[in-house]
Amino acid sequence: MNLFIILAITIAFSASAEIGKECQNDFNIYCSNKPAPIRANRFDCLNNHFNTLKPECKKWILTELEDDPCNDDIQKFCLGEHQNKNKAFECLTYQVKNLTKDCKALVETKLHKYDKLKQKFAPCKEDINKYCAGKLMHEQNKCMLEKYKNNKLSPQCREIILNSIESKNAVQ
Repeated sequence: MNLFIILAITIAFSASAEIGKECQNDFNIYCSNKPAPIRANRFDCLNNHFNTLKPECKKWILTELEDDPCNDDIQKFCLGEHQNKNKAFECLTYQVKNLTKDCKALVETKLHKYDKLKQKFAPCKEDINKYCAGKLMHEQNKCMLEKYKNNKLSPQCREIILNSIESKNAVQ
């Protein structure tokens, strides 16, 4: 997968991870003080605190995992990645030809959305390669946010990152 679309994939996939009312209090405790891209990735943030969540929130998370049309494919092809939706999805993108029908449809739909985001984040390609190359998806996201805060990114990339952060904050 091209490095310069990793940030786009993270932002887009994270936005789809809405939390249930069962987890709102836990989200406020464990995730609301995180930087915007991490807050936007609601599911993974909560899952990182799974052992300390209230029982109703744990139940909601487990139900979400069971209802995922890709759950069986994740277990089959992406062993060990099931607790992190971003890592699991990235793994599934390498297995598209082998996925079950419903999972394949979901992955292809998301990849189509990412193609559009790829165009949007194209001005960040050089910045990502310069500052964050070789990092895993979630590490790359943190790296780009750090470079944004330290005013290291190109003006075009800064504007895209700012707009993405603002639009994600407006959703929350």
